[in-house]
Amino acid sequence: MSLHHKVDVVFGPYGYEELHKFALAPSLNDYQLVLVDETQGYKVSSFGLPWDKQLLLTYSSQHYDVIASLPRVFATSCFCWRCLKPYNKEGQHECDSNPDHCPACI
Repeated sequence: MSLHHKVDVVFGPYGYEELHKFALAPSLNDYQLVLVDETQGYKVSSFGLPWDKQLLLTYSSQHYDVIASLPRVFATSCFCWRCLKPYNKEGQHECDSNPDHCPACI
């Protein structure tokens, strides 16, 4: 059975609602879907629960693509999985939830 059938999504243009449904698919159970939407100024959105493993996607020109590295997309050294923001100096990123150092950062 295809992923589309498992999450009740028809073939066609996909938006944020469909990405939320895909994130709930049993086969993606251990993954967090993360989208960089180039059409919205490189806005980063997360779908599903936070996990140690992420499936990274970019969206542009009505097309989704898989990406390997969020820091590479933003030309930075690091990326914070908690606040979904890129930054450059490891150990000096401050999240709203942890003002000293963010353990979610890579």
